[in-house]
Amino acid sequence: MTRSKLITEKVRPNWNKRVSSGLFEKKGVWYIEFYFKGRRIRERIAADKKLAEVVLKKRQVAIAEDKFLDKPKKRAKIRFSDLCDKYLETYSKPEKRSYSDDVYFVKRFKQYFGNRYIHEITTLQVAEYKAERKSQVKEATVNRELGVLKSIFNRGIEWDMAETNPVKKVKLFKVDNARLRFLSEEEIKKLLAYCSDDLYDIVMVALNTGMRRGEILGMTWEDVNLKATTITIPAGNAKNKCSRDVPINTALMKVFCAIKINPKSAYVFCHEDGRKFMDIKKSYSHALNKAGITNATFHTLRHTFCSQLALSGVDIYTIKELAGHKRIEMTMRYSHLTPDHKKKALEILNSKINSLTNPIDTPIDTGGSEGIIKEQRVAYTSTVN
Repeated sequence: MTRSKLITEKVRPNWNKRVSSGLFEKKGVWYIEFYFKGRRIRERIAADKKLAEVVLKKRQVAIAEDKFLDKPKKRAKIRFSDLCDKYLETYSKPEKRSYSDDVYFVKRFKQYFGNRYIHEITTLQVAEYKAERKSQVKEATVNRELGVLKSIFNRGIEWDMAETNPVKKVKLFKVDNARLRFLSEEEIKKLLAYCSDDLYDIVMVALNTGMRRGEILGMTWEDVNLKATTITIPAGNAKNKCSRDVPINTALMKVFCAIKINPKSAYVFCHEDGRKFMDIKKSYSHALNKAGITNATFHTLRHTFCSQLALSGVDIYTIKELAGHKRIEMTMRYSHLTPDHKKKALEILNSKINSLTNPIDTPIDTGGSEGIIKEQRVAYTSTVN
């Protein structure tokens, strides 16, 4: 049970209004309220509303099953490394597509925080970790690591292994994503030249479909319809949990036809024993280094796909559909690559309007003035409804 402060006395004044049954918020902190043996109990949880809802549900179930203790047990000391292991096993592996990334982050967390107990890790120490990592990696990467660390402590509170979350008060870096890195045609040629056979096929899929790494590695032959020339990305394998179909172009068709199907696996990309590829960071980084390409990740291939479409004059809404963006704002990041799209649109309108108009010389009464003023009037042709 969470060792948060239990309030069993009379209700304190100036509490915020009830948001939902048994749930309150005051000064950014969520409290839960429930009854036990005729007494009202209020319990301070955290700044996370969803976490408060989970804890409230646990209390209600415990009371219903006669397992609730109105005084919290003395918590045994738990090491941070044990919480990390439980997080990977219980939460990350079955729930998250980014499991391989979490494994890498957790390894780094363990190295930094050592053998500390959970309650010994403070907000200051997390802030120091943030500062140290900033000198080693990009700010966006630090933000991702802090996001995972925050999730670990939230799960710890939910599982009654932690009391507080030292990450919640640490501010993330403000990252400017306005300028997106994408590969030039020359860089694409160099990268493909240094790819191993399996990596070559994976990179070709990314460049020709814009699919995310997880979507590609999770692709099965059942998802690939060569006859209909489409790849179906199931909702469970998509980042936004929405399924979509991606066309297979000629270049990609050649790639799929050349891949040898492994009878031991349903996955398109897998090891000889049938296990699917979980991560390709090492081989991909090796190819980038050989090609002399810097400041690029696997996700850069997705940016390259969208950017090349924009540079080729494909409209933003088509790019959005092909990339599987949930919001148009995500796709609008590539609109700067088509600076002439407004001019082209007006030229199309100009051609249309000009096809419907003809100049007419019309004499106008100028009130005694000499001459005739030439006026252009719209003359709709017989083709206009």
